Amino acid sequence: MPKALQALEQAFLDYLLTGDPDILAPHVAVKGKSSVDTKLQIYNNAYKMRFREAIDTNHELLGLYLGDELFEAMVDGYVVKHPSRYTSLRDYTSHLPDFLRNNAPFSAHPILAEFANFERLLLDVFDALDAVSISIEDIRMLPAENWPEMRLRLHPSVQLFAAEWNSVESWQCLRAGVSPGAANSQPESYWLLWRGLDRLSEFRSMTADEYALIQAIVHGDDFANMCELLTQWHTEEAPVAFINYLNNWISNGMVIAIV
Repeated sequence: MPKALQALEQAFLDYLLTGDPDILAPHVAVKGKSSVDTKLQIYNNAYKMRFREAIDTNHELLGLYLGDELFEAMVDGYVVKHPSRYTSLRDYTSHLPDFLRNNAPFSAHPILAEFANFERLLLDVFDALDAVSISIEDIRMLPAENWPEMRLRLHPSVQLFAAEWNSVESWQCLRAGVSPGAANSQPESYWLLWRGLDRLSEFRSMTADEYALIQAIVHGDDFANMCELLTQWHTEEAPVAFINYLNNWISNGMVIAIV
């Protein structure tokens, strides 16, 4: 790329990020009835509007939760602090939970970062790679002597979410067209998200033992170690508890391999 063109593109980007017309004005042709400032403002508004649309598309219910005024303030602050470095607008909002967690006035309300993080995980579930799930019969065919060292591989869409606020419940209310009420802190709750056999995104609440068990699967633990882990909740019935969970995961298409 010629250096002059590269410098012009950089000047254009600097103007879009800073809004300072002096950066780009010397490069704008003075023709027609529109002033240089008007022409530049058209590009500046369009640039920000595209990012606003991306945020609104990826976090529609967060926008409803915030309301118009706070949503616009969030968009303005996020666009300034996080200029796009992605080729896809889908990834542009990846830093939004951290932005809400670390910037006033949003940081005073921790539920907002949780809410945004939950919506990000739903996007990840939707966009995850396809994979063929195993069946119950695949498990039944596994020789008994192989069970202690059995490891599972989960579907790429499987996600875990831990919440300290009523963020998921608030999201569900808004999805149903109901007012979510006030934000409330709560004992940590656990949620499982995945894309089902019908290719629709799903989620459900889960108990602490199932949450710990799936974390162990992700870390590569085998059946013997996972049963030992479950004894914290199920004592001598740990293998039975594991089998019950395994049947549920397989029937919902969450397991793609025995390794």
